[in-house]
Amino acid sequence: MLIDELVHTCANEEVAKAAVFSLGLPFAGKVASAVQFRDQSIGAFVAQAVCRFAATAKDDERRSLLAAMTGKDQPLLAGLHFILVPVLEDEARAIGHAAAAHALGRPIITAQLEA
Repeated sequence: MLIDELVHTCANEEVAKAAVFSLGLPFAGKVASAVQFRDQSIGAFVAQAVCRFAATAKDDERRSLLAAMTGKDQPLLAGLHFILVPVLEDEARAIGHAAAAHALGRPIITAQLEA
């Protein structure tokens, strides 16, 4: 039930953006850094990440998400944080690879950034 509520609310780009800023400016800054090379807003990036998790998460990932949310004062924000941390780590790696390729004069493969 909590997961469904998280997905339902954060699938809305405006709600997703507000939720990210509710997690604090340092975290919102990390999200903003992740989307600076994409042609999308923070809200769109976050909404897509949440919807992608909902569509592809395995049972054990859903159980881990539920455990991260259960008993928290703000379970939806805790769940959003749980979903976004690995997404941001993946983005940081992709951006790092793209920046390194650019510095070496190699073409940047945008499909890597979108994966």
